[in-house]
Amino acid sequence: ERSVSPADALLSLRGLFEFIQWIDYCYGKAYEERGFDENEIPKSAAKAGESILRAKDAEIEALRKKIEEMSAAFTQAKEEHRQTRSFVPADCSEFETRRRFIDVDLKLLGWKFDGADADVQVGHGRCARAERPRGLCAFRQRWSAAGSH
Repeated sequence: ERSVSPADALLSLRGLFEFIQWIDYCYGKAYEERGFDENEIPKSAAKAGESILRAKDAEIEALRKKIEEMSAAFTQAKEEHRQTRSFVPADCSEFETRRRFIDVDLKLLGWKFDGADADVQVGHGRCARAERPRGLCAFRQRWSAAGSH
């Protein structure tokens, strides 16, 4: 449990008051200079704050229990689905992934694939070095040169 001394709490309130005053000074339409007066702080404010914290703690604990219940239900459903369903992802080679998805995005970004000023040259599922390798080609060349496969 954390506790804050009354002096530290008062110092924090004074700093917050000054900050709010500055915001009002800079952006307020009807700025009025004020001073911090600790006698204006209700004596029961600490107790009210404690009751708010207790209520929030109870709310957090109720949500935590609900998450545990939902997690158990999802875990059970997942296991039931494994036994009654099947899923086989599409088999897509690295070359097909590049051709279908990556190259499309690169073209949308303005990369050129053909001609003397091509940014990349693609052949036989590999990225060949162009005059100005960038992005994936430059990455793959560095990666291959480093011996990582």
